[in-house]
Amino acid sequence: MCSNIALPGLNVMGNALTALMLFMVITSLLAIATRGRDIRVFGKRITFTIGGVLVFLGSERKAKKIGGIERRLAYLAISVLGLGMILFYTSFLPMIVDFIRKFILFSIGAINVRPQPPIIPVPLLLQYTDVLIYIAVSIGIGVAAHEIMHAIIALKEGIHVKSWGFGILFLFPIAFVELDEESYRRAPPLTKLTVLCAGVLANAIIALGAILGLLATSYYMHALSVEPAVVIDDIDCGICKQALYADRNATLINAMTMRSIDTCPAKLAGISPGSIVVLVNGSAIHTINDLANIIRNSNLNSTLILRLCTSEGACRDVAIRFIYHIQLDERLGRVAFYRVHNGNITPCIGVKLVQSKAVFNNGVAYIPPQLWILETLQYYLSFLFMVNFSLYVLNSIPLLITDGSRVLEVLSERSKLLSKMIKYRIVDLVNIVIIGTAIIIATYVLLSR
Repeated sequence: MCSNIALPGLNVMGNALTALMLFMVITSLLAIATRGRDIRVFGKRITFTIGGVLVFLGSERKAKKIGGIERRLAYLAISVLGLGMILFYTSFLPMIVDFIRKFILFSIGAINVRPQPPIIPVPLLLQYTDVLIYIAVSIGIGVAAHEIMHAIIALKEGIHVKSWGFGILFLFPIAFVELDEESYRRAPPLTKLTVLCAGVLANAIIALGAILGLLATSYYMHALSVEPAVVIDDIDCGICKQALYADRNATLINAMTMRSIDTCPAKLAGISPGSIVVLVNGSAIHTINDLANIIRNSNLNSTLILRLCTSEGACRDVAIRFIYHIQLDERLGRVAFYRVHNGNITPCIGVKLVQSKAVFNNGVAYIPPQLWILETLQYYLSFLFMVNFSLYVLNSIPLLITDGSRVLEVLSERSKLLSKMIKYRIVDLVNIVIIGTAIIIATYVLLSR
């Protein structure tokens, strides 16, 4: 027995890092060659930056109304950004620092358990091909909403928008809005703060909406009696080893290769892919570990009774044995099917499993068509929350080019102490060093697994 849920190999991660490095080198060289100036391709402005490229698509939009939003919205946006800063420094930063501390202790042998990274570096996300579409869509929605909100609030506050566009930074899509520097410079501090905080407000709203959506879909699935389920994805006899036994005490006399017998308990019992495993010897099965533990605690002479249901709800009981009388050349032989787990011989069925969900009702399980829609929606909502919450928090703190950094610039206009800190980018540099160190260590930990 095995599951087809597995982490990709190092070659996938290596390819992702190679692609990132090539992209960064090429765009950085072009940025140096063009000295940061715009070039025109098919009439569109293009700017190369370190690790990215920006394409200006929109034309200039003049502000039609000055002071167009209520002060309550302005204070809300500023408060939301402030909350993002608080969340980072009270929750995210301690977690990151603790990870770095534990890695140092692990490196010098003070602790034996390797710490788990609290973050996954952006390039390594490319290894998770199954969820890449969810990540890409969530990032696209997040960055677009962020910049669109900047533009809307800027225009309503009397600040002209010179252009807008899309780009690629570190192999991920971004959106941006280019504000008119002159009208922005003339704007009062509260207006500047409102415009700067508008983007994180959009990400916070999307993250909150995603959470509410997850709660709503979870409630609906609970009402349908949806529970975790184990589905047989495929019959794979190749995962079972085989051995010939001489007596009823299962005494090993000859280990055989998989080419000897092209069969296994699942195939001999007539199990079909797509079957939902509901019960094993009367015990409910909801996770792959549930089934794995029962099999590992069984011996080769035992028999398991599996209750299997199709996705439409047609169920049957199947008896699974691990030793069969099979024709070997011109004689019958007692063949056992097993795997070696942690040095121990355990029975083997010969199936690949996937963790899924199904509706359970009095020992019957089935998968209604709307369940696939609900599960897909939950995947999108989950990644929409994770991506937008991350964008919200990271854009709230000072990191040279983030909204949080520019907010501090505005606030420093009325504070000499803050002005000195902003001048030398002290807060920004501290954040970059800590986050950058965590990213480097996390990359090393993930690649060295």
